[in-house]
Amino acid sequence: PWYENNSSPRTGDGVVKYQVAANDGTEERTGTITVAGKTHTITQAGLEGKIESPLITDLSGTEVAISGQAASFSVAALGTAPLRYQWKRNGKSIAGATSSTLELTGVKEVDAGAYSVFVSNQAGSVESDSISLSVHYTLQVSVTGPGKVSVSPDQQSYALGTKVTLRATPDEGYMLGSWEGATGGDGSSLSITVNKNLNITADFVEVPEAINRMSLAILLRETD
Repeated sequence: PWYENNSSPRTGDGVVKYQVAANDGTEERTGTITVAGKTHTITQAGLEGKIESPLITDLSGTEVAISGQAASFSVAALGTAPLRYQWKRNGKSIAGATSSTLELTGVKEVDAGAYSVFVSNQAGSVESDSISLSVHYTLQVSVTGPGKVSVSPDQQSYALGTKVTLRATPDEGYMLGSWEGATGGDGSSLSITVNKNLNITADFVEVPEAINRMSLAILLRETD
């Protein structure tokens, strides 16, 4: 019940003590308590003034999150307290997500979707618009040795399934030794499909003397 008898039967002081919870409603409520065979009525008034339904005034959140990192959402609402919150993803309630903010850590592809929040109090309820969260991946490209690598398309992050082409250009006297962190390279070109965070290194090495002599011999034959 909303009231509780806190008296001790051993005090004998003739005083009855009881604790009453706050009445968040506008209507008066009554209850009874029995002391020494007599029943007493407890009456508690309701709140004064008009009860305001929730009104969402602001909604913000992460639209693109990097896999493994964090995403967050926040709502601001007006209305008579207490306000209750329930966050949803793709229309389904998220267990335990019952505050004005929602924090996601270690984001994965399964976390992508449309996020909204349902706000309610005793006077009514309202649901927000949704914010779509996309999970992207990073592509870190580095080089060892004299040379450079071009990336197409060159973006800060990539959606799942994006096809990316890397092209290696060695400095004079050097060649591409290998691609590290990925497979499927064809000579100086490497095509990848993004499905996770990637770290790829182009390893440039000095052209061996034997290859230099062979190249020089071919050049001399062509000029004869």
